[in-house]
Amino acid sequence: MENRQKKTIFAKAPSWLFAVLILILAYIVLFITDSIWTPHTDTGLKSYLINDVIIACGCFFIVKSNPKSIWYVPLICNALLILPSFIEPNFWNNWKVMICASLAFSIVVSIIAAQLAKSRQNN
Repeated sequence: MENRQKKTIFAKAPSWLFAVLILILAYIVLFITDSIWTPHTDTGLKSYLINDVIIACGCFFIVKSNPKSIWYVPLICNALLILPSFIEPNFWNNWKVMICASLAFSIVVSIIAAQLAKSRQNN
């Protein structure tokens, strides 16, 4: 007999939708923390680090639930860091370390999540 369980809306939703939601959430938090801390410290480093952690956690849980989404979830979640690097000429000079770190961190966490999901399916 088949085990028929109701799937929640989160189980039915596509991974790209969750990636876009993480993108929006991360940047709302980025703008809030940046407006709080930047006038006092003149740097957005703490805000971008919090942004990176939110994106990495989101990538981890999305890819862990759907390992096939590893190819596009880190790119969607980091889209607002990737796009300005191509469009704005001075953006790349000022924030290249943060762009590379965020994307690399998201990719590494996504690979770990995919491996965990794969090992869980094998057991």
